[in-house]
Amino acid sequence: GIYGVEFDRLIGQSFDFIEADLSRTIQEALQVDDRILGVSNFRIDRDANLASNNEIHCFFEVETIHGIVHAERSLLR
Repeated sequence: GIYGVEFDRLIGQSFDFIEADLSRTIQEALQVDDRILGVSNFRIDRDANLASNNEIHCFFEVETIHGIVHAERSLLR
């Protein structure tokens, strides 16, 4: 998985479950790196172009000792 997190457990889960769990999971995974000062501004969206809404996009900012990094992760649920 990315960031040392396995997202496989989210496959097949409801959007509400994923939305509630994803930001917490990513924050916990990134906080173990001493260069990371914080993770914020999460936005989680479903792909409106897919009839089944199976793709989810997560956007967030990572504050590091080198500055802010804008991150994105796409998942199929």
